[in-house]
Amino acid sequence: SLFVRSLSFETTDEDLTSAFKGATSAKVLLRDDGKSKGFGFVDFASPEDCAAAKNAMQGALIDGREIAVEFAQPKGSGGGGRGRGGGRGGGFRGGRGGGD
Repeated sequence: SLFVRSLSFETTDEDLTSAFKGATSAKVLLRDDGKSKGFGFVDFASPEDCAAAKNAMQGALIDGREIAVEFAQPKGSGGGGRGRGGGRGGGFRGGRGGGD
């Protein structure tokens, strides 16, 4: 599968499927209110089709937006931006004392 970022909020599953040659299906992720999150996933019948589509579509325009395409990471593999320096800790939020 491919992970596609920077989608227009108007892009539908059908638009995404038809934009990628050889795609078997695609899913634009939606927020709770039904609006697009601006990214989605595209599935292919073979790894070769997936790799060819990634190369062909990197930086392409869909619905007027330049997209970014990456190989999708399996769920739970640590990909997708979770856990990288996320909102906890950090230790640099004031309160260091002194400095007057």
